[in-house]
Amino acid sequence: MCPRSLAPSSAARNRGSDAELVRAGSADPLADLVDLAGKPTLQVALRAIRDVLGMDVAYVSEIVGDDMVLRELDGDAASFGLAIEGSLPREHTYCQRMLDGRIPNLIPDVLADDRTASLPVTTGGNVRAFATAPLTFTDGRVYGTLCAASRDAKSFAYQDLQFLKIIARLVADQLERQEGSLALSELASLVNAADDAIMGLTLAGLVTSWNVASERIFGYPASEAIGHSIIELIAPPGKEDGMRRALAKVCAGEMVHREVRHRRADGSIIVDAMTLSPIRDERGHVSFISAVSRDSSAAVFQAHYRAIEQEVVSSLESATDGTEAALGALRGVGYGLHCEIAALWEPNENGQKLRCTALWVSERSTDTPFTQKLRDDRFDRGEELAGRIWATGRSVWVGRLGRLTNSPREAAAVATGLRTAVGHPLRAGGQVVGVVEFFSRHETAEDPQMLALGLALVGRLSDALGRHRAQDALRDANQALEIRVRERTTALQRAVASLDASQIETVRRLSRAVEFRDEDTGAHTARISALAARTGHSAGLDAERCGLIERASPLHDVGKVAIPDSVLLKPGPLTPAERSIVETHAEIGHRLLHGSDSAVLQLAATIALTHHEHYDGGGYPRGLAGESIPIEGRIVAIADVFDALTSDRVYRPAMTIDQAVVIMRNGRGTHFDPVLLDHFLKDLHDAGAERHATVDGLAAPPGVPAAPNTGAGS
Repeated sequence: MCPRSLAPSSAARNRGSDAELVRAGSADPLADLVDLAGKPTLQVALRAIRDVLGMDVAYVSEIVGDDMVLRELDGDAASFGLAIEGSLPREHTYCQRMLDGRIPNLIPDVLADDRTASLPVTTGGNVRAFATAPLTFTDGRVYGTLCAASRDAKSFAYQDLQFLKIIARLVADQLERQEGSLALSELASLVNAADDAIMGLTLAGLVTSWNVASERIFGYPASEAIGHSIIELIAPPGKEDGMRRALAKVCAGEMVHREVRHRRADGSIIVDAMTLSPIRDERGHVSFISAVSRDSSAAVFQAHYRAIEQEVVSSLESATDGTEAALGALRGVGYGLHCEIAALWEPNENGQKLRCTALWVSERSTDTPFTQKLRDDRFDRGEELAGRIWATGRSVWVGRLGRLTNSPREAAAVATGLRTAVGHPLRAGGQVVGVVEFFSRHETAEDPQMLALGLALVGRLSDALGRHRAQDALRDANQALEIRVRERTTALQRAVASLDASQIETVRRLSRAVEFRDEDTGAHTARISALAARTGHSAGLDAERCGLIERASPLHDVGKVAIPDSVLLKPGPLTPAERSIVETHAEIGHRLLHGSDSAVLQLAATIALTHHEHYDGGGYPRGLAGESIPIEGRIVAIADVFDALTSDRVYRPAMTIDQAVVIMRNGRGTHFDPVLLDHFLKDLHDAGAERHATVDGLAAPPGVPAAPNTGAGS
């Protein structure tokens, strides 16, 4: 580079401060960062060049791409148009001529030298004498140039050239040390920013450096770790020899990778992958050990959880009933949590006490008096571990059994060799419906991760058990229904076989089979009959067809003869399993009625099957939609719902007609045929119904007397 007016360079960059020593006398390369504060500065070197060579200005420039960028200067910079961070293309400078040969140059008079006389920097500048030398690092890389300039021509001696070389060497060394110090400082910053624990160790295993991640993973601050044995810090009890052997291998020059359990400062155990590497000195001898550790506890835990979950899910999917599902899940979770015994507790028939409904004992254990006690025990809410969980709905971890001196159950567990018990609530629909307990021979402190894992797996069991219990109940109910349907089908077939001219009277008597189950069903069926016939008439059906609807519609719920009283007459809301049982009455009614030669019974079978279908396809039993639902089924669906809304129920009083109409309109086009619903509601309006009136007197079509009000509908 040569002196002339220079613009600020876009390639200029900031340099960091020198790094500090982190541990005096340490053999740790990360800790032995060089402190350059006592070394000669660049300013001293530049001043020496000016004084010895008699130059007006001296400076250091750095090669940055195709430019020379000025980094340091001393002297009369203004006279030569020089500025820190200024740049000039290399090809326009005196430096480029020197760099081509990588040898120092002393030019007494640039105007008299053919190599420089024609350069723009000569013809347009103030320089007459110029000195320049390359700044070469020990690896052969050229950093830039050391330069000096004078406004007057000079006469240089051989000693001047030698002095220039010596100063250039000193300046290059200083710059190289600064660059190395900066690199080590950046490396130290990267080490502290790393997610992995990075530690320096002596050959004896003493900690010499300890980054931020080491503190996070192992729990010791650097002040407590440095100077202490890594074995004492992180080796779990009984595992010290394993770490000693690993350190011995590294001292022998071998790299060691181990994925093992290590101890944190609080005594908890983590799983981490640690790599121990030998660091050699300039003679090739192992003088230091680096240790890099990555906490893999979360990954190991997740893999462990997935393995247990897969086992549990497999057991649940292959189970044929609730008991088999419970045992399979208890076995999977028990093995995964390293337990000996697992028990499922559920309320007894009256819901007052817990009883053991499933018990798993590992092959590592034998059937003991304690397991027999589990089978025989019954607990109230709040009693013993299972009763406490039933009462509070919270998981419990007992890390040392036997502390409750008044608990015969804990004493029996301890006598069997059990040391830890963990219990979780079994939930369904937000309610605690049972408890799962696990017992282990290992005495372990409460582990939040394992507690969460157990609770998640018990949740799987809860979902599956609920499905299996419902399936079991539905299967048992279906079996009972099959028997009752066969009995009633046989009876009905005998009656149908003898049906003659008195079939209408027979149909009415058959419909009373449902009345005996529900004292209001008679009134309900009578109102349905009249309302359905009236709607059919308004929809334009002929008189004969309306008559068939009137005679057949009373049998729309005949299938309810097969529904158990405990379900049909239940005063409160039905469970999903009970709802499934009730919904079978449509298919049962159809099976009871179809196949007859009677037109009335044929239509009654169709109505029984389709009066719970929805216009949008959301009904049952077959999910029919639109006009694929027979019109008679669509008509009876409207009459049935309206009468049910305006009738008293065990769990609510009857709605007013206005209230019922609002609900019916909300179902227009979804539950009900919109056209038929409009006819039905128009009939209500035309009948002159007033607010808060009842349905009596509104149902009968022209010429048909109204049905008496005898109570609640179905």
